[in-house]
Amino acid sequence: SEYASENIERPLTLISAGAGFGKSTFASYWLKNVPQLSCWLSIDESDNDCRTFLIHFVAAINTVVPEFGKNMQKLLNLPDMPDSGILKKSLINELNELPEQVILAIDDFHHINNKNIVGLFSELLKYPPKNLHLVIITRNDPSLPLAKLRAHNKIKDIRSSHLKLNKTEIKQFAGYYVKGKDIEVIADLLDTALDGWLVGLRLVFLYLSYHDLDKEKLEKIVSEPGISEAYLLEEVLENLDEKTVDFLLKTSILQKFTYSLAGTVISSGEEHSDNQAFINELLKNNLFIINLDDKKHWYRYHHLFQAFLQKELKKRLPEEAVSALHKKAAQWYEANGMIEDALYHASNSGDNAFLTTLVEKNMYTSLNEDKWYILEKWLNKVPDPYLKNSPVLLIAQMWIFHHKNMICAIPDLLSRLEELSNKQHLNVETEVQIKFFRAVILHWKANVFDAVNLFRDLLQNIPEEMTGVFSIASMYYATASQMIGDGDKIYREIEEKLYNFPDMHIASKAILYAALVYIKIREGDLYTAEQICNQIYNFGTKTNDLFTLTWSSFILGHIAYQQNKQEKALELLKFSLDHSYFLNMSAPMDNYAGVLLALKQLNRNEEFQEIAEQLQTFVREKNNPSFTAFCYSIRARLALIDNDTTSADNLIKMADLKYDSGNIDFSIEIPRLTHCAVLLAHDSSSKIKEAIQKLEKFGYVAEKTRNIPQLIRTNIFKAIAYKKLNDQGKAKEFLVRSLELAKPGSWIFPFIEAGQEFLELSELLNASGINDELKDFTAKLTSELSAMNVKERNSFSQRTDTSGSYETDPLSNREIDILILLAERMSNKEIANELHISEHTVKRHTINIYQKLNVHKRREAVAR
Repeated sequence: SEYASENIERPLTLISAGAGFGKSTFASYWLKNVPQLSCWLSIDESDNDCRTFLIHFVAAINTVVPEFGKNMQKLLNLPDMPDSGILKKSLINELNELPEQVILAIDDFHHINNKNIVGLFSELLKYPPKNLHLVIITRNDPSLPLAKLRAHNKIKDIRSSHLKLNKTEIKQFAGYYVKGKDIEVIADLLDTALDGWLVGLRLVFLYLSYHDLDKEKLEKIVSEPGISEAYLLEEVLENLDEKTVDFLLKTSILQKFTYSLAGTVISSGEEHSDNQAFINELLKNNLFIINLDDKKHWYRYHHLFQAFLQKELKKRLPEEAVSALHKKAAQWYEANGMIEDALYHASNSGDNAFLTTLVEKNMYTSLNEDKWYILEKWLNKVPDPYLKNSPVLLIAQMWIFHHKNMICAIPDLLSRLEELSNKQHLNVETEVQIKFFRAVILHWKANVFDAVNLFRDLLQNIPEEMTGVFSIASMYYATASQMIGDGDKIYREIEEKLYNFPDMHIASKAILYAALVYIKIREGDLYTAEQICNQIYNFGTKTNDLFTLTWSSFILGHIAYQQNKQEKALELLKFSLDHSYFLNMSAPMDNYAGVLLALKQLNRNEEFQEIAEQLQTFVREKNNPSFTAFCYSIRARLALIDNDTTSADNLIKMADLKYDSGNIDFSIEIPRLTHCAVLLAHDSSSKIKEAIQKLEKFGYVAEKTRNIPQLIRTNIFKAIAYKKLNDQGKAKEFLVRSLELAKPGSWIFPFIEAGQEFLELSELLNASGINDELKDFTAKLTSELSAMNVKERNSFSQRTDTSGSYETDPLSNREIDILILLAERMSNKEIANELHISEHTVKRHTINIYQKLNVHKRREAVAR
């Protein structure tokens, strides 16, 4: 203990030794006797996940510094957790603000091999916070830069050589159990045989406690080539009374336990009244039970002992009896609000119906708290057949698809729900959400009158506790009302609500303000949208609310981009990009599109390459087909700006447009329109006519839904298309229409991006063709374009030198693994079992493979 306390200013104490050397016992004793604040974090297999680990890391320090980690807690509870770099920075900043020295012991660190967690610790120890001392307790050395830490005197090593008992200590230890002249001989025997191994010593004396001391017998046991802990444990178990054995075996399924939990598991329905006394007796007899907190409330077994007990349990009880124990544990955890632990035991119970019911009962907690990641993790534990037959879990899956902007996956689930509704009665909450998702699909299909009616009905009938559904339905109702021409009416209604209810919850207020902004952008009124958004931004600044700041920066950046204020747009969009974990649906991808287009416009090539690589890494990590389609489309558009038509062709073919719900969107990047731009970049009349056909459809929907942003772009594209077909009359007609729509809100960039094509089109406008205001606006556009070298950048002309600067992505390692198994003609289920992933994940990877290889079938993918 004194050795460990020396040089405590070093940032790390590493306690590394094999199982049974008393690492945890030593550390616990040491920390109880130091003057510094100390806290403890016990690790198991489930903690080898960055989010889970950091939540527990922060919670451990909270036990001694309650104010610690407020910003980290916000980040860790976001639906899409920030990347490891942002988490490192935030955690280190908060650790640097610790008011006094804290010692954090992390037990069983050998369970951690997650590269992000290991990387975080490496960074943490590179520039260690002055008031944090880490104690890592592990069976083997972690993958940290230990040699460098030793070279810089930043580590205190405690190894098995420090922990093992010497002969004097063995003699002292033996003295508790053995009296008389034989103690020296026994100590010599044990020292030679066990080399100071603490667990071995405890096992030997436990064994001896049930037998008369026989020096010859002891000598025979310890002189074996290696003393088997299993043999000794079997001997110990054989000499315990039936009640004690029953308790030990049944509670061995628990990672940790309390008196109440233990009693629930071992009983047939009623708790043992004497559980506390019973556990105290186990502690008194040194039966490898460890207290986990100062209040002596939670306990666990030594891992060696627990592993042995679990093996014995399987030998002595049938599988269904062990499953029943897990089910009891799950029920206790659920009753005590510890759902993660409940799910662990439910998934080990073998009772999939019980597991399904548990997830169903608790899913709304995660939905209302916007914790999509928890819900998704729970759903992954439920087998497919149970998932497909649970209306509630199908609803949960739809929420996850909605959050990820995978709208195209929702109709199939709705069809399945309709099948189930014919066979079973659905509760009110399920019926409400079915109606919500039907309205969502109607909205994205531009059936807006039906959508508005459904959303209106929903808002009047949603139960109070379904706050998440109410908020999102309110946003949809507002934008859908604008689409049918009730924009002014709904705008006034929202303004009245905001005025009459000043104490409204901040989240509800933010959604209503966002609805006002979306209405004005769709109407083409960028000035009013900017004014409202500035109010939201200022509110976010005053309250230091990152969620509000991120969304308002994203929208203000979008507005600045459209008005061709690219420096301002870049500043705002880069801020929201740095905090894009607050964004959902297609917003993160649109954020990347805005940053890349602004950088391209400003000729900041080095930064452009960096963000382009960051985008592809982001898309690979998310493994979302919708994001993949967006990524290919964005890159095709950038290739067009560089006149690389060949790359643009290849990339847009890989952008599966079924994942683009943009026919009523107003985003910066809309893959359907980029596809038209790629077609227009050819001199082929057939491709130009194909583009016109698509633009007519998009224009019709945009007109029908009062989508001014999309009308501006479709009309510009039509003007270019008809000019290429030498129909100057129609070219001029659509150009004038686009200018009339763009002028009030100063939509400039759509014309700037058209480049030389727009300059040539503008020559069609004679003095009698347009009014003075439109002349001035056209002059402003041509002036800005003339100041740029647009001949070098023409989005609608073929490039003569196609160097392939936008070449397509190779397959990821996981995709190659799946392709190899596809070649072996394995089914999705077989591939999932082979790679230890879900069938759904296999399907998603397969879709990505088809997109990247531009194929539609397995055989074609393998051949390619």
